[in-house]
Amino acid sequence: MRRYLILIILSLLILFGCAQPGAGLAPPAEGTKQIIEVKVVDQLVHYQCQSFWVEEKFAGILADKTGFEVKTVEEFNKNVARYGERGEYVVLRSIKFNEDKRATILTAEIHNAISKSGDSYHATFLWLLQPLGLDFIDDNFNESKHGLSWEGRIDSISTTIKVECPSQDSVYEAWQQPVGHCHGHIWWPVS
Repeated sequence: MRRYLILIILSLLILFGCAQPGAGLAPPAEGTKQIIEVKVVDQLVHYQCQSFWVEEKFAGILADKTGFEVKTVEEFNKNVARYGERGEYVVLRSIKFNEDKRATILTAEIHNAISKSGDSYHATFLWLLQPLGLDFIDDNFNESKHGLSWEGRIDSISTTIKVECPSQDSVYEAWQQPVGHCHGHIWWPVS
């Protein structure tokens, strides 16, 4: 009886968590393109955002690298804290500047975004989707056996998002078990 009660409570928490509107780093102002890649490794989320800039904006970024880094890290931490639901936090790995491509590359790890319960993992990506105004279901993310992806425009910026999860025998399909996703979460079995 106690086990069923726990399962019901967990199901309600997941359901209400998924009912929230669709969150990561807000799109760059005066950018031309951004590529966001998220990879689940064990119970850790690796995050990388490549932002490509117009020449004038990138020159300003290079002129004040420290200011850009501080503002970018503050904004990213604020979004993860604001939209996180499990005490997610960021460990920044690096911010790099590629002058040839006029690009900035932020890499980080997101901790506490994945939990294990019984024989399955459950990951929240609200911290990624909500700041971008996206949702795995409502925005028609492409489903595959290794995760979800999306291409489109956010504030007139060409955006690609790839969420790579552990490879499965079945597709990460909406509302399915044991491999699936909802509006802002993804789940898969322990292998």
